[in-house]
Amino acid sequence: LKLSFKRAIQLGIVSYDPCRCVEYPREVKKEVRVLNVQEQKRLTTAISPVYKENSMVPVLFAIHAGLRIGEVSALRIEDICLSKRQIQVDESLNRVMTYKEDGTVCCPLIYQSTKSSRVRKVPMNEALYKALKTYLDTMPRERREDPKAPLFHTRNGTVMEPRRISYHMHRLLRMLEIHDIHFHSLRHTFATRALEAGIPIKYCSAMLGHASTGITENLYAHASEEQLRKEIKKLDISYIPVSAACRIVQ
Repeated sequence: LKLSFKRAIQLGIVSYDPCRCVEYPREVKKEVRVLNVQEQKRLTTAISPVYKENSMVPVLFAIHAGLRIGEVSALRIEDICLSKRQIQVDESLNRVMTYKEDGTVCCPLIYQSTKSSRVRKVPMNEALYKALKTYLDTMPRERREDPKAPLFHTRNGTVMEPRRISYHMHRLLRMLEIHDIHFHSLRHTFATRALEAGIPIKYCSAMLGHASTGITENLYAHASEEQLRKEIKKLDISYIPVSAACRIVQ
């Protein structure tokens, strides 16, 4: 509405923008829960990297590479380069609400560009590399040799869409008694671990596919209780280097 009035003023249709007087309500952000280190280890350990239909390896893409669920679902064999230890992310598979000619609503699966409309190359850490190598090595040859084939698929051979990935992930989480976690929480977990490990926000933002580092800071910079305890210790006099303590005294 604000943009419409701005354009209307430019065209001379109206002379005043009523949106200028609107006061926006204060946004209350609900913090997304992330996995703690122990939960993350339990979840990743429970996932077998051996090839199978309805695999849970997609979960590892979110935890170790920060991919969105639609991006994981859209991955093809050709998007995985083990020699460079790199994942190419250029598509997202999602259900999009559309209207038929008779007015009924349908939600077909559609391959779209990524949220940032950019192609990005995401590196693999050692854990993800080993899991993907095992997964591809144990995959049937005819499927592995088709570069356009979906990386993950169901028992009937169709692509493993986001809802199917989410369904099997929640089954696994219930078995592990890990609660209040959704697939996007795993992306938050990746960002949190990356920042805790000291990866600069610039590179973390690039791996997540954000348009700016500000988005990464506002949405994904979760500080775990363990990390806060480590940081507060830096204020203890016993942890301050002698040279620094001398400068403080001077």
